[in-house]
Amino acid sequence: MLDIICSGFFIVLSAVLYAATLLIPGATEWDVVGSRLVPQIYVLGLAFCSFVVFICGVVRVVRSGARTGRISREGLEGAIERNATVIVVFASLLAWVALIPFAGFYASTGAFLLFLTWFLAGMRFTIPSVAVSIVMPILIYFVFARGLHVLLPSGIFFS
Repeated sequence: MLDIICSGFFIVLSAVLYAATLLIPGATEWDVVGSRLVPQIYVLGLAFCSFVVFICGVVRVVRSGARTGRISREGLEGAIERNATVIVVFASLLAWVALIPFAGFYASTGAFLLFLTWFLAGMRFTIPSVAVSIVMPILIYFVFARGLHVLLPSGIFFS
């Protein structure tokens, strides 16, 4: 049931984001593709993948209902217990995205990776989890900022 709820959320989110991409300037005579096309491709990909997950979840619920003679509903408490890891990862992703404008991309990515590896390692710090949370933002910086000259949000720590 959680897959149906999350995919429904992402279908709505992709519709909102697609509407937001319409505000981006389109193609000109100098730029045939335009700056709007790439975000629209990503948003439509998100919508398509979410729609597939949504349909598969609905089909699973209907098939289980056909076998038992009724469509069973998962209790909210049981769904939370069974999907606790998914809920924590999803909530940490939302927190990471919300933290980027304030702390910057590199600091928020390091914090996100440190929390996520800590949580997935059984709520304990390990040398690989700390190393990943330090090395990945540095690697991302050198690949994107230095190599590809892509500006990522700086935030209060890297202004």
